[in-house]
Amino acid sequence: MNKFSIFLFSLCIISIISCNNDDDEIITPELPEVNFYALAVGNTWEYQVEERNFQGEYELLDMTFLLTVQDSSVVNDKTYYNIVSSSEGIDECSICETVVGNMSVRDSLGYLVDVEGQIQFSNENLGQYTFIDEDWALVHGKLNPDLMLFYIENEIISTLENERYGTLSSGEVIPARDKINYAAGIGLVYQTISFVSEDTPKWKVTIKSISR
Repeated sequence: MNKFSIFLFSLCIISIISCNNDDDEIITPELPEVNFYALAVGNTWEYQVEERNFQGEYELLDMTFLLTVQDSSVVNDKTYYNIVSSSEGIDECSICETVVGNMSVRDSLGYLVDVEGQIQFSNENLGQYTFIDEDWALVHGKLNPDLMLFYIENEIISTLENERYGTLSSGEVIPARDKINYAAGIGLVYQTISFVSEDTPKWKVTIKSISR
């Protein structure tokens, strides 16, 4: 199973949270030009991973999923940050390691783009963009104009959300329709991994912490 037999979608199953606790901190997005994607060598993100079982319920895996900006490289006078993925714990999610990390990216006018020019995320452009353009499928992404809130480790994090959707070469609409969430200055907050033929994500990846 390769990267293009599945693609990432985020299903925002976390409800909008109304917070009455004065101790909770609301983190609001900064301006995009203030390193929206938190791309800096040494930054490390720690995530928890949940997997949907045969009963349709999500179970927390005994693993910690890590993304680290290992170093940077210059390609055609542009600086790209090389993000590698790894995991610790008894359980495994090799698909998570393959499709969420292990890429070289930079911020290009609000878009997170990889070294091949493929758009991974948009933080300010509302227009539709192409995420995958292959013989077997065409997958698009689009920024949701509304902020989405996540309650994580006693904090409310305000995120921007991209939805991904597409069609197969046969014209059939891909059932999966997912979302990816980034927070300004924090980076990736939430992402799901879905099989193309299913409308419910198989895995959910949620941030636990970031080390700078």
